[in-house]
Amino acid sequence: MSIKNAEKGLFDKALKKRRMHRSRWWMLARKGSGYLELLSLERGTPGSVLPVFSFKEEAEMFCLLEELDEGWEVRESSPGELTSVLYGPCVGTKSVALDPLPEKVADGAELGLMCMRRERFLNRLLDCGTRR
Repeated sequence: MSIKNAEKGLFDKALKKRRMHRSRWWMLARKGSGYLELLSLERGTPGSVLPVFSFKEEAEMFCLLEELDEGWEVRESSPGELTSVLYGPCVGTKSVALDPLPEKVADGAELGLMCMRRERFLNRLLDCGTRR
């Protein structure tokens, strides 16, 4: 392994660790008939994918560029709420996409490159909560 690849690997690990320690996340939601509907993606991966954003502005940009139907809005979420969502209404979600690009910006790039299995995301999210 070259030094450049080793440095990239360390950087990637540090970035993932920083993101998992976030106290706030953002999702895209709209109000349905008595329930909250969360946006899920079906691009290039088996099963549904829950997009989760590190920053409000990233979620807003995704909404704008993805040209979602009316009613979708950015919703701030705590790690606890996100955990409840993934164990509750989104229990069937296969993966979580961290800061996904809108489809027209991704230009055919694999969504899977930015995804983490639901169980792994939950384990990291719950593990980080116990270390504080």
